[in-house]
Amino acid sequence: MKLIKSITLFDGTREKRNCYIGFEGDRILYVGEEKPKPDYSCGLIAQDVFVTPAIIDAHSHIGMVRSEEPACEDEANEHSNAILPLINSL
Repeated sequence: MKLIKSITLFDGTREKRNCYIGFEGDRILYVGEEKPKPDYSCGLIAQDVFVTPAIIDAHSHIGMVRSEEPACEDEANEHSNAILPLINSL
């Protein structure tokens, strides 16, 4: 089991402070204020972090500039560069 020591855990409805989250793969196995009993398979992979559920931006216009489209009609609000390797609108 891998562990994360969270400063703040927001589960979508409430906040918990200073708790541990234990998981394996994509399954959460433990949430609590006490660190689980020592186990050779436990590993702390992050600490003093904020943990939230995946947040999906359902309406985004980042990097959506099509070739040959007039600039006044593009759907981008990222104007530093139309081609940025780390921006993925999908």
